[in-house]
Amino acid sequence: MADPRPRALWKISNQLSTFQSGIFTENCVVLAEGCFCEGIFKAKAVGLPPIEDAQKTRDFFGPINIFGGSAKQCVKSISKLVEIERKQCSAAFVILSDVWLDDNLVNGFKALVDLIQEFPLIVQQSHFIFVPSLQDHLLNGIFPKPPLPSSVLSNVLSKLPRHHLATNPCRVQFFSQEIVIFREDIIEKMCRNCVKVPTDVRKLHHHFARTILSQNHLCPLPLNVSPVYWPFDFSMQLYPIPDLIICCDKYVQYTEKFHDCIITNPGSFSTSKFIFQVYYPVNKEVDDSSLPED
Repeated sequence: MADPRPRALWKISNQLSTFQSGIFTENCVVLAEGCFCEGIFKAKAVGLPPIEDAQKTRDFFGPINIFGGSAKQCVKSISKLVEIERKQCSAAFVILSDVWLDDNLVNGFKALVDLIQEFPLIVQQSHFIFVPSLQDHLLNGIFPKPPLPSSVLSNVLSKLPRHHLATNPCRVQFFSQEIVIFREDIIEKMCRNCVKVPTDVRKLHHHFARTILSQNHLCPLPLNVSPVYWPFDFSMQLYPIPDLIICCDKYVQYTEKFHDCIITNPGSFSTSKFIFQVYYPVNKEVDDSSLPED
């Protein structure tokens, strides 16, 4: 709304206003229909902006790299990468979230690495990406979060030649695919700070996925609720929308798809029955998995 006054007044009634699909928070950009009466805009219908297809975005901007990284050209415009990717039939991403190794960070990592070393082929051929959470030591509560300190874990992780201490959120390029990984209990936080909770709470993940794609942002919340280093806000943006968004949340396991973008959550590995997910990039499929109880 464009208004020359210092503050434009809105009136939204949960009883009289119609809300479309989505989780409407204070910081969201919305499309509203209503009437302007006595200096107050009374909204009758509120909805989210339409999701822009990634291919339309790339057609407009051309082959430049917006996703990130050192490459100047968008990986999707490199036909050779697409051809090589199709041959990676055995490639897979094993995704674990909310993994509590131990209260003692170093000892917990050591136990994990010792377990991985029992499988030499996995050590030699796999990449291990460690994304910090808000509960990790030595880290504050502002996004994007820095990687886990290598000085503390260097002796342990030296046994894994292909380990990566990533930021939160972080970005991964797998040949022509663009992947964003974000660790935060974001659905609960957005519901606590929304204007109106969606009617069908069983489909909160559907509303959440639609919201972050329409806002092109991982965390469309006010800064007082979810602080962000403003010069690095670009790391939270989803424009153009990537192929895969992994939102590691303690919320229930889910997978949603909008405009060829997959939004998935592996669930809590530690508080559930050791659930996790496996993503197969060749056919762009996500399998829900879990460890046997015995």
